[in-house]
Amino acid sequence: MSVEVAHAIVFAPAQEVCRLWLAGKPFPPPTSFSQALGAAAWAGLCAASSTSR
Repeated sequence: MSVEVAHAIVFAPAQEVCRLWLAGKPFPPPTSFSQALGAAAWAGLCAASSTSR
């Protein structure tokens, strides 16, 4: 897996959550999603690495 793909898998979801929050949308603070975003990033990396073999 390329560094660019790994970066997108890990950071894109968190970036979107922060973007909505910083835009003033009625959205919980990003820290309330830390566990879910971490688990999603890990699952995404595991799935991407298992399909690239």
